[in-house]
Amino acid sequence: MSGQKKISKSIRLTEEIYNYIDAYPGDGFNNKFENIIRDAMFSEADRKKRLEILEEREKDITARYKKKQDKLLSLHRDLVNLMHTYSE
Repeated sequence: MSGQKKISKSIRLTEEIYNYIDAYPGDGFNNKFENIIRDAMFSEADRKKRLEILEEREKDITARYKKKQDKLLSLHRDLVNLMHTYSE
């Protein structure tokens, strides 16, 4: 993606953000900033897909946890009923 750069903008940054950009691979601040944006643009679809997979996994784990929790609650109720039955 090379081409004539026609847009000129001035931005204000915290030192933390500046240091992050400055540590990124590239020649000069503008190139480093563009590299960060390009990397984010090109990896966005993959990140979204991975996030969807993780969200599905979370739903599955939550559903299994709920089933186990319901089973434990049922066992607890049965145990309490047995204790009341045999303590009389």
